[in-house]
Amino acid sequence: MTIQKYERHRQALEDYRFMVFLSEDEAREVAKKKRDKERESADKDKAATIIQKLVRGFLARKRVNRIRLNEATFLGLIWGGDTVIAGWDEKCRQTCNSNHDRLEFLMERRRRYRRTMEDLYQKSRITTENRIRTFEAPEMAERLSYQLRKWMLNVKEKTGKLPEIPKADHGGISLLVCPSKLPPDVLEKGMEAIDPELAKRKKKDKKKAADKKKKDAAKAKAKAKKKKKGSGPEPLALGPPPYLEDMVKVNREYNSLWRLRDETTNPEQKHEDYLVTKEKRKLVMWEVRQQVDNVLRAELQILKVALDGKKKKKGKGKKGKGKKGKGKGKKGKGKKGKKREEEERERFNSRQNVSQLV
Repeated sequence: MTIQKYERHRQALEDYRFMVFLSEDEAREVAKKKRDKERESADKDKAATIIQKLVRGFLARKRVNRIRLNEATFLGLIWGGDTVIAGWDEKCRQTCNSNHDRLEFLMERRRRYRRTMEDLYQKSRITTENRIRTFEAPEMAERLSYQLRKWMLNVKEKTGKLPEIPKADHGGISLLVCPSKLPPDVLEKGMEAIDPELAKRKKKDKKKAADKKKKDAAKAKAKAKKKKKGSGPEPLALGPPPYLEDMVKVNREYNSLWRLRDETTNPEQKHEDYLVTKEKRKLVMWEVRQQVDNVLRAELQILKVALDGKKKKKGKGKKGKGKKGKGKGKKGKGKKGKKREEEERERFNSRQNVSQLV
């Protein structure tokens, strides 16, 4: 809209300059003809023809103006005057009022149509989101959980340790599996959380950039002072407009979505179900990924506790082989039973979370 406004402004200026040039040229030609006529000898016959021509032209223009005024009042473009034929004033008022009522009716119908289209769009968003949550979300959760468990087992086989899942603010397990799908700010936070050396390097780079900006500003000020002393004022340097990024973003969206889209099958200009489904699927996918991250984080915690308990049991078994005693053995069995009960409770809670998610 901004580009169109400035282009129309430029075209209007060009038309105005051209019309001014034409009017000045015509005025020069008229003045030249007048001067040529004044040089000729004035005869009585020539004077009479000139007077007759002027009078006839005046009367003809007056008659044409009266006809134009009556026609405009009859169409309801202007209100009546002294030259209006009797009875036309009331007709003009009636036609103007009827046109105004018709215009209001059309505007109200357009508003109702827009409201109905907006209601249909909002209902479609809600129904599409509910459909995706009920039918597609469980499949998404199963597929994601399978892929992530497989990935964790591969990491365990290669490194011998279970991987650490980052926090949800840092991208969760998506940071380790598919970092390209994360927003740039979340990806940056996650990389800094994983690699503290990277965070230190970035801080150093920021400090260096700030120092460089200060030095460049000081140099620019010194150069400006020298130029002011030696020469006149420096021309103003205009930067990019503040709305340039928004225009580029909107232009890219238009080129990717709407430029080559065929709208011949959509004369009523209803919403596109495909675009609504695509938008809501991204939202549901992100929520499902966060839920799967939480469930897998709990499962990892349970696995780590279980592995630590096995290691401790192995150590105790090696130490307790040489010892004998019935009372101690009974106490040991009681502790083992308690640990098994706790592990079973944790496994039950994790399975319940997975079943709720699915």
